[in-house]
Amino acid sequence: MSVHSLLEGFPMDHDNHLLHGVVIHKIPVAAILSVFLIQSKLSKPKVFIFLALFAAMTPLRNWLKNNIPEIGQYADEINGVVVGIFLHVSTTILFESSKNHSFNASKLGVIILGILLAYFI
Repeated sequence: MSVHSLLEGFPMDHDNHLLHGVVIHKIPVAAILSVFLIQSKLSKPKVFIFLALFAAMTPLRNWLKNNIPEIGQYADEINGVVVGIFLHVSTTILFESSKNHSFNASKLGVIILGILLAYFI
């Protein structure tokens, strides 16, 4: 999760509005991660440390960019990996969340309708 968190900070150079999406995305992820850590019977200080490290990953990306300029040479490749992760996760949630991973025509119809509405708005 921390590697994912670190990587998702890379595209933020191009669009500051992406920061809002990442922050909103982090809230449920942090909640699920904290529940998982608590249920694994870790002590509360360890849970806090792991959550603090998780929270520091995306800002760490800015520090890395500012202090290791060579990372900028690979920005396009890293952004490609991040976008691939976003697409993989979103399509998995959209298309494989039904029982037996069966095709759901109504879900596809709603997705197409949403794309059309977004285009015209």
